[in-house]
Parts: sequence; structure tokens; C-alpha cells
Amino acid sequence: MDIVDGRHPVTGETAAEISELEGFEATSEPSTLSSQEWELGFRVLGEQLSLNDGCISTVAFGRELRKHGIENPRPLVVALQFFDPESKGDRPVPNFRFGHLGRSFYSEERYEQALKNLEATTAEEAEDAGREAFTTAPEEIQIKPANRQEEARLVRYVMSALEELYASDMGPEAPFVFDVHSARKGSRFENVDLIAVHWRSRKFCDLVTVEVKLEFSAHAIHQAVSYTRFSHRSWIRAR
Repeated sequence: MDIVDGRHPVTGETAAEISELEGFEATSEPSTLSSQEWELGFRVLGEQLSLNDGCISTVAFGRELRKHGIENPRPLVVALQFFDPESKGDRPVPNFRFGHLGRSFYSEERYEQALKNLEATTAEEAEDAGREAFTTAPEEIQIKPANRQEEARLVRYVMSALEELYASDMGPEAPFVFDVHSARKGSRFENVDLIAVHWRSRKFCDLVTVEVKLEFSAHAIHQAVSYTRFSHRSWIRAR
């Protein structure tokens, strides 16, 4: 796997695809950024990775860009998240390799380690989910251990994508995506899988719920609709 390949390293979505989910036009297309903005972004990112042991959050990086005169850093931050050094274009190319995962940018070495940690955590949670599959629900609605394991893996990957999608410096520096699927085991219809807090401003936020399924079905729609009782938006993510 390339360090940067134009897509999220685990979910496969492009910047445009993720933006479509939110119903707004992508602001991260390379054509919207000048060569000067690209050069500034690469320079600041390289400096910050060196100063912070190979890792900097997207929020902290955005703040640094503001210090360098970028009034709205989000388009540049998102463009760097999905930067593809192999694609054709007039934009400059950095003299270092980097990766992006979750809420942070990483140096090449730190990125590879972050992927290994994610895979290890995902495998461990999947094994735990399989062992507990028959102890968390009545017999008539029990879920097969293998299915529970696969759902747990998919939940972890979707969680990483949500951290990218809803990262914002509008809210407090605190977790904003929560894995209910693993933290609170339940039956098929008791718990939402993921909850995300989307900070639209410093005073207002939306609550987003996500139902993760191995297959798309009417049952999944029923579950997702039921979550709108307490959330502003509800998504279904099927493999």
C-alpha cells in the first residue's frame, strides 16, 4: 500500500466521495488551490512533522496554516489528506513522504506503525466480538460469531473515516466519534454502532448515528430510521 494514494487507506473513499455523503461540493480538488498554497502546505506540514515526532493532528495543522496567513485552511488540509503524488497536474511535489489516518498526519515511518496498530486493534476487537456474540442477546436474535467479527472490523474502519469526515476545530479538543458497537454489546436492535458529534460552530453541533452492516437490507433501513429519534442524521454503511 502506498503511503499516499489519493484514497483513505482503509475505507477506499476519495475526498469527493466523502464530501458527497455530507451533501456539499468538495472543496479539496487540486484545481481550487494555487501552487503557492500547495507549496505552503507542504512546507508547513514537513516542518510540523519534524517538530512533533512525525505526527500532527489535522486541527493543529489547520491552526498552523492560519498562522501563516491561510484564513480558511480546511480546503488545503483536506487536499493534503487525499494527496496523490502519482497523479498528473501542475501542483508541486513534496520532498518527503507522509500519510494520513484518522485525525492526524504522519511521517512515513509513523504512518506505517499507525496502520499496524489499527490492524492489531481491529483484530483484537473482532475476536472479542466473536466470543461474546452468543452472550449478549436472546437465543432467537443471536448473531453468528463470524458475522459479529466482520462487523467489528468494519466498524473500526468506518470509525477512522468518520474521524476524518467530522474533524473540526470548532469544538473542544475531545473525542467526537464513539464506538458503541464494541463498548456496549447489545442485540440486533438495541444499540447504534457508531455515534459522531459534528461541530458546525463553537456553539452548535449535530449528532450523527451510523449503522454498520455486512449487507444492505430493509432491516438496516429500519434500524437507521429508528436512530433519528435522537440524532440529526443517520447513516447506513454496508460492506
